[in-house]
Amino acid sequence: MGLYNELKKIGNYLISIRQAEGFFFLDLKLPKSWLIQQRLFEEKKVVSFALKNNENETGISFVIEDNSEEFDKVMNTILNLIKRNIEIEKKNELLSISIEKLKLLFNKSNLDDLNNLEFSITKNTPKYENDESTKVN
Repeated sequence: MGLYNELKKIGNYLISIRQAEGFFFLDLKLPKSWLIQQRLFEEKKVVSFALKNNENETGISFVIEDNSEEFDKVMNTILNLIKRNIEIEKKNELLSISIEKLKLLFNKSNLDDLNNLEFSITKNTPKYENDESTKVN
């Protein structure tokens, strides 16, 4: 995969990479509204820190043991975290748009028509780890 390509995938969120005492530290800036798996905090794999003059984002350091397997594992965790939270944001945007459309529909339609209103959804949902999450801040 190559380090360059991996870092390019998280480029918008990456602050720095450091190495010290047998660990790598990947420092990211993430929106405070994003969710992160609670187990990462509990396992001491993630540490949060404040960003100066930034009310909307917070700093997150991923602590990675100095070995290739662990580095790859954490990179996958980071990429999944970003993908999952972007999906949540897009779903929230879609929900807001759909609510507005429904409001218009309800205002324009009579009660009998609304009683027959049905929704059809094709299931194609991604599977995420069944893990408790918490906001990043």
